Order: sequence, then structure tokens, then C-alpha cells
Amino acid sequence: MSNETTSTGSAADDQFVYLSLSRSQYTASVIVAETSCALSILGSLSIIYIVIVNRKLDQIYHRIVMGLSIMDLIMTTATASMPFANRSDIGLFFAVGNAQSCTAAGFFYQAWVGSAIYNATLSIYFLLTVKHGLQEQRISKTMEPYCHVLAISATLLFGITGLAIQGFNPLPYIGTCDIGSPFPGNCLDDENVECERGGISSFILGLLQITVLVIAALSGIWATIRVYLTVRQQLLRNSSAHNPISETQLKRIQAVRNQAICYTSAFAVSFFSAFFGLYEDPTIVWPLILLYIFFPIQGFWNAMIYTRPRLLRWKDANPDRSWFWAYRQVLSGKPAPTTRRTAHLQNTVQPTSSTNQKSTRVLNSSLQPNDESTGTNPGPQGTNLSGCEPPEDGDENEISRAQRTSGAPSFYDEEASSSSSNDNDAMALSGSSNNHEERKSSYPLVNSVGEQVD
Repeated sequence: MSNETTSTGSAADDQFVYLSLSRSQYTASVIVAETSCALSILGSLSIIYIVIVNRKLDQIYHRIVMGLSIMDLIMTTATASMPFANRSDIGLFFAVGNAQSCTAAGFFYQAWVGSAIYNATLSIYFLLTVKHGLQEQRISKTMEPYCHVLAISATLLFGITGLAIQGFNPLPYIGTCDIGSPFPGNCLDDENVECERGGISSFILGLLQITVLVIAALSGIWATIRVYLTVRQQLLRNSSAHNPISETQLKRIQAVRNQAICYTSAFAVSFFSAFFGLYEDPTIVWPLILLYIFFPIQGFWNAMIYTRPRLLRWKDANPDRSWFWAYRQVLSGKPAPTTRRTAHLQNTVQPTSSTNQKSTRVLNSSLQPNDESTGTNPGPQGTNLSGCEPPEDGDENEISRAQRTSGAPSFYDEEASSSSSNDNDAMALSGSSNNHEERKSSYPLVNSVGEQVD
């Protein structure tokens, strides 16, 4: 196929076509991809800015999300540069680069390996907090450092190895500069075509990359499913004939389910859309369009998840203001407005009746420091989950401050604090037994839903 009949083919070898799209089709694809990249870049920058301005790097959740956003920012920026940094000799419209510019874009593109590992880390962190009751201090000394090292080292490993073997080349049917294909793209299949770059080593490295990405994706999905099942199992176990499950508990199950799958879903949409690139029919346009829409946009979804609770609180407190104004308040780092939720939570911490005192004793037991020998909390505790389910109202309160003082995760119970049945819910969460061993053997529950806020 010649360049007169298609604007996206192969100028170097007419026997191989990288993309068989018309100029208008390819232009539309690039516009879609650049729009998704722009949204993702803005989202990642927003998260990084909020974490730095609000000085939240002392908390594991925010550090993991910060690492995730940095990796996504690097990867998305590289993706945005691909149409222009690609080799001009393969006939792609907009491509003005050469082998060196394609290699540079491909090197930074490897940050999506680190992004996948950080997504898995976030899900595993939720699992350790919810199911095993590990406190921040213990996680920060055991799991967290290794996860940061793994994400960064894996990214650099694929990048440096790709440089060493000249493995960054345009991928057939996608045109993206990445490992997995030699140059020209048909040199392994056609014995009459000599491989100029990469060869079989690039293909093998690409398989290793896919293996790491799949393992990270499945690990995150597995951890998220375990979080949901753990919460649901514990709530059902504590809901007996004497303590029937309440509407508040049902809402809590749904909120935790949404909470646990929120970041994983954002990653899954981005990750699995990459497999549309494996559809090896250069004449079919829709797989590429879906790939260009969903693959680069994860940073945007992450920003929506990360900022949504505080954004809704600003908007609820100022209904006459625009959403853009509310988002500016979130970015400014100002404390979210104090509403009726604050008074309710303060009454929970400082009870004025015997019923509230009983609830407070249960709540205080959940805020005790971890057992030094096991590193686990003997009673139910709040978790460090970030909310996909929007909280209704409220600001930082006595509960969250007590949790940080005790070393427990500093989320407070958004759903429980909106319920008027504090005593029944607290007793259902803690179980009917006061025995230490029974409470210790019981899985700690997600006792809080919503974005961790200052």
C-alpha cells in the first residue's frame, strides 16, 4: 500500500503497514488521545499539588497516591508526545521524529509499569488495614518502602534494558513507541527483511513487561475483592438475631464496596483498554479509538476520586457557587466548611448520656494502639480508605485527631456518624463479646468511609 492511498503506512518498507487509516481518521484519533492525555495530566498535577499544599505526606495513603500520580504524569506526558516524537520514516501523519526521539518517548512511557504497581500497592494497603488491622506505623516500616522501591526499580529496569537492546520502536497496528517489536515491524516474519533495531530481544522484553503488568493488575483486583468480602462477612457475622443488620450497616457495606473498587476500577478501565491494541487488523478503527480514549485518562479518574468528598462538601455548604469555584477551594488547601456533622461527631466523642457513653467506650477501644508483639489492633478500627462514596458533611473532629494520636488510621466514620443509632451500630461492629481474644480474632471492620481530610 503506497502513501498515496493511505497517510499512515510505511515509507521505509511498502510491504508492512503500521496503521492503515486515512488522514482524517488518524487525525481524529490523535485529537482524542491528546484530549485524554491533557485531562489526565491536569488530574495528576491536581493531586500532586493538593498533597503538597496540604502537607499530607506524613500519611501512607497520600504518599501512595502521590507516587501513583507522579508515575501517571510521566507516562501520560510521554503518550501525548508519541504522535510527534515518532519516526517520520514510517509514514505516520504528524510524526517528525527519528529513532532517538522515539526511544526517549518510549523510555518515559515505561512509567506505566510503576503506575500499575502503585495501583496494586494501594489496594493491598486497603486490605492490610481492613482485614489484618495493621496500623500506619507498622505498614510504613514493612510494606511501604519495598513497594516504592519496586515501582521505581521496575520502571527503570524496563527503561534501561530497552535502551540497551534498542528495543523502543513503533508497535505495529498502534504506532506507539514501546518495547515489544523490532524495527521494521515485519523483520521477524519476513526473512528478506533485516532487523535494524531490537530483534527478538525486544519481543521477549515486551512479553516480560506484559507479565509484570498483568500480575500487578490481578493483585490489585484480588486485594480489592478481599476488602469487600471481609467487610461484608464481618457485618453479616455481627448481625445476628439479637443484632439484626440495620439500614446503616447495609449502606456501609455498599459504601465500602464502592470505596474498595474505586481506584481499581479506574486502573482497570485504563489497563484493559491497552489490549485493544492487540487487535491486529489495521483496517478496523474502533479498537484504536477506544484505546486512545481510555488508556491515557487514568489520572483524570484518580483526581475525581481523590477530590470528590471535599469538593462535595464545599458545594453543599455553598450551593449558589459554581463547581469550578468549589474545586478552586479544594486546590487552595483551605479546610472544608464545618457543618452540622461536626456537632454530631463531637457529641459522639463527648457524650452526655449513658447510651452515648457506651458508644464512646466501644469507639475508644477501637482507637487503642496496636499490640506491640503482633502489630494488630485487638478491636475494630477505622481504615485509611479514600472515598469514592461521597461523605455527606463534616470536617476533622475529635475522632480523627484521636486516631492520629493513637497511631491508628486517621479516617473517621462518615457513614456511621450520619446515623442516629450510634449505640446499635457500634455494638454491631465491635461484636457482643467483651473478651479480648474474641475481639482480637475478629476481623477489624471498615469503620469509616470517605476521603481522608485535614
